[in-house]
Amino acid sequence: MNHTSGLDDFIGDVVSFFEPYRRAAGHRWELGPRDELRLIMEKPRLFAPGKGWAYHGSNYIVLRLVVEEATGVGLRDALRQRVLAPLGLERTDLVAGPLRGDCARGYLPADNPVLPGGPGPVDVTAIDVPFHRAGGGVVSTAGEIARMLGVLLGGDFLPGHLRAEMLQAVDSDWPETDRYGLGIGEITSLMGRQRSPCGPAWGHIGFAVGYTAMALSSEDGKRQVVLCANGSAGSQEAEDSFWDAAGRLAWHLYCA
Repeated sequence: MNHTSGLDDFIGDVVSFFEPYRRAAGHRWELGPRDELRLIMEKPRLFAPGKGWAYHGSNYIVLRLVVEEATGVGLRDALRQRVLAPLGLERTDLVAGPLRGDCARGYLPADNPVLPGGPGPVDVTAIDVPFHRAGGGVVSTAGEIARMLGVLLGGDFLPGHLRAEMLQAVDSDWPETDRYGLGIGEITSLMGRQRSPCGPAWGHIGFAVGYTAMALSSEDGKRQVVLCANGSAGSQEAEDSFWDAAGRLAWHLYCA
């Protein structure tokens, strides 16, 4: 859960991975989690377990299999039974496959390298990719994400010793977090750009194809800020501008 397993991703080069989707927009991902695990285990570890840090979606594939083995039900049902229903999160769910219903539509810039389009943004709402499952397949609302963070950090969900274990963080050498605990990170700047003027927050930044989300909470669970965008930037200049604007807004709200 803290990404010190040393497991690599099975996907490899991202541009090559999206080749089938460029040929057919309706391409569907057929492999199950055990097939994905087999592909992961065929690759050499990045480092010995516990001897480094690297964030990879492969860890969530393993966690899914652990949860399903321990509970005897699929991950979606386990989440509903043990987390979502007890907390009254009625608009949060794990979605396998393309998004449907009243979800916000997701877009990539026209000049993106993986699924280039015409003169306008590329609608990727219906895309079916493996990292929209255990690693990023939960859909929700800003309000319910904030509620989840509040009870998780406020001590209303986990026993005290598990909450403390969750926040035992290790250094993480990437722009999204300063340190990383069990599925949650300590954050003092958004993507290394705008820095918090009032100290660190706990939470996560999330990326899916066509979507970006930022969820921040105080360590005591008393205040949250959640920002969601149905798109992503293209060039490095646009990326920097996006995170500067998002950071200014997020820290203004968080520190107010």
